Amino acid sequence: MHSTTTLVGYLGQNAASKTLQQGRVVTTFSIAFTETWRDANKEKQERTTWFNCSYFTQDMPGVAAYLLPGAMVLLTGKVSARAYTDKYGAAAASLDLLVNEIRLLAPPKQRTSTDAGPE
Repeated sequence: MHSTTTLVGYLGQNAASKTLQQGRVVTTFSIAFTETWRDANKEKQERTTWFNCSYFTQDMPGVAAYLLPGAMVLLTGKVSARAYTDKYGAAAASLDLLVNEIRLLAPPKQRTSTDAGPE
């Protein structure tokens, strides 16, 4: 059985690439998407989900240069979850995406000096 997940969201921090021993390049980055809804009391609720992403390639070592914080991307790949203990000793979980395809949907929005905080 094979499952593929498609995510559309915004890139977090700058992507980082490194070359592995066999010449393959792995680019790592994070993506977030926010869901909003109204609860039973008609109050707006919001939840942001983050994914740690890894993209392996032979032919695109410069892909990290295009993956800038705030850019909107569409990713397809395989999701996995892992449990770990954080630096405070508490149980935590991480969502990971092994990326098969990246599509840049929109570049990061340009901020002006009057912009306040995240959008």
